[in-house]
Amino acid sequence: MSSGEISMNTEKPSILVVSSPSPVTGGGGLRALRSLREYVKLFTVSLIFPWGLWGNKEVLRKSTAYLRELRSIGVRFSGFSDLPSVLYRLREVLGSRIFEQLPPLIMPDIARVQVTTSYYWMLQRYCSTP
Repeated sequence: MSSGEISMNTEKPSILVVSSPSPVTGGGGLRALRSLREYVKLFTVSLIFPWGLWGNKEVLRKSTAYLRELRSIGVRFSGFSDLPSVLYRLREVLGSRIFEQLPPLIMPDIARVQVTTSYYWMLQRYCSTP
């Protein structure tokens, strides 16, 4: 490179985001969706979904259009965290989210992170109709 040339590194910096980017989940989900739409303009974005989105299949089904949009604009789906299925079953049987909300706060290690590069596998697993 000569002294008059400027080096232009076209590679974007990478960031990892943990969020539920869906307005279906409320105002926080809408803010996360809007933020990701802007982040992808400046960064290579990898997204990990928190366990709350996966615990409610109906919310996840309603969110698939937003997830597809994010994928189409370049957001990489890197994985998701999940809780033991018994906690979800307790929620359904008892009709309360306390068993879904309280254990991860008391014992954070109870949540597992599943790392995957297959967006379609995640949607198929969690959005398939019974």
